[in-house]
Amino acid sequence: MARFCIAIFLSAVAAVALAETADETQEVFEGNLNCLMTGRLPEEPRSLSFCYKYNEQACCPPGGDFENMELFQTLTDVGLACRLRGDIRQHPLAQLYCLNCDPNQPRYVRNIGYDATSSGGDSESTARDNTLLVCKEWADKQIGDGTQFDECGFLKSSPCLDADEEVIPDRDPYMCGDDIIIPTRDYYTTENQTINIQQFLNADELGTPNMANDYGYKIVQNRDCTDAEVTAAIGTTNSPDCLMTQQQLNDNIGVFQTDAGFTGTFLAGEMCFNGASSIVGSFVAVVAVLVAQWML
Repeated sequence: MARFCIAIFLSAVAAVALAETADETQEVFEGNLNCLMTGRLPEEPRSLSFCYKYNEQACCPPGGDFENMELFQTLTDVGLACRLRGDIRQHPLAQLYCLNCDPNQPRYVRNIGYDATSSGGDSESTARDNTLLVCKEWADKQIGDGTQFDECGFLKSSPCLDADEEVIPDRDPYMCGDDIIIPTRDYYTTENQTINIQQFLNADELGTPNMANDYGYKIVQNRDCTDAEVTAAIGTTNSPDCLMTQQQLNDNIGVFQTDAGFTGTFLAGEMCFNGASSIVGSFVAVVAVLVAQWML
C-alpha cells in the first residue's frame, strides 16, 4: 500500500511539473509566435523519432523531424567504412540539426545580423540576417578540436550557382551536388593551434535545416551579461559573448534588433543551445523509473 501511495505521489508531482512547463511557455516578445517551423508557440507534437528528446514540447512537426534525419544521414553518408554506429541521434551535428525542434529555440535567437568575420580570420560563410546562440560548453565538449571528424569528414551541400557564379536562392539542399569538408583541414587556425569552431558551424549549407542560411551561430558563455559587456558591444560588429537578460534586451530595443521598426517588449531573457532535453522531460523520465521500481 505504501509503495502504491508513493507511486501516486510521484506521478502527481510529474504531472504538476509538466503543467507548470506548459504554463511557462510564452512568447519571447509580444506578438511573436516564436517557433520558426510551425509559426506557433512550442507545443506537444505528434511523435518525433529523430528529435525524440522534444516529444513533450517541440517547435517542429513530424515532417520537420523527418527532414532533419534525412539531411543528417546525407551529411554523414561518406561510405560504408564511416557508417555511424549506435544511436546516431547523439552525434553532435544530429543534436544541432534538432535545434529547430527545441522548444527553447525562440530564446536562442538574437535579432541581430551575424557578421561572418566576427569569429576571427577568413570565413567562407555568408552573412546572415539573425544570430543563434550556442553555449561554449556544448561547443567545446561536442566539437572540441575537431579531430573526431578527421577520418571521415562530412558531405556538405554545394550551392547552386548561376552563369555569373552567384548563388541561386531557395534551392533544396544537395540539388547541385556536395563538397566534402574536414574541420581540421578547412577550419584550422594557426594562432590557436586548433579549429575555429564558430567558423565550422557557420559553413554554408552545414547547419540546422530550414535555419542555416538565415541564422549564424554565435558561441557565447552560458551566463548573464553584465551591463558593461552590453554597453561595450554597442556600435560594434560583434554582439555580446554572453546572454542578455530581459531587462538588458528591453533597455536596448532598436540597438541590437535587425528590424529597426521593432517596438515590442521582451518577456524573457536569452538562452544558448546546449543540446539538452528539457529539465521537465528528464525529470519525468526519472519519475517513471522510480514509479516502476516502487510498483515491483
